[in-house]
Amino acid sequence: FVKKMGEDYDRAIESEKEKIQNLKGDIENVESSKEQLADDIAALIEKIKAIQEECTNTKQELESQISSKRRQIQLLESKISSLDNPEDADSTIQKYNRRYEELLELQKKNREEMRANMKAVNDEIRNAMELVKKYEEYKKKTVEEVMEYLERKEE
Repeated sequence: FVKKMGEDYDRAIESEKEKIQNLKGDIENVESSKEQLADDIAALIEKIKAIQEECTNTKQELESQISSKRRQIQLLESKISSLDNPEDADSTIQKYNRRYEELLELQKKNREEMRANMKAVNDEIRNAMELVKKYEEYKKKTVEEVMEYLERKEE
């Protein structure tokens, strides 16, 4: 009878050791997932920086183009005012005013696109941070469960 109890106890110990090994493996998997998530976040941050830089460069380029067009319009308007025929001057002014309005609309459209890109980037960052938070909560919960289990087994 004592021998059977000893064997049962040995089997129970082996079973518990196996469970502990499995839990250690789970912890290693969680740590590996953490590293992958950190790499993914770093990649997202780099992508965000590149998009922000691209947006800034595009904005500067467009503003420069618009400024150049405005200077050209002003020059043309001054040339027009020197013309002898007021009717031709008025039609030319209207033509360039229309072009000026088109350029303003283009600038507005580009600004809206940049805002949309920035919003998308911010949303992506927010989502990544939520994933990190959920992962940290999961990791904390898993470690607490393992520790509770180990404490119960020590008792």
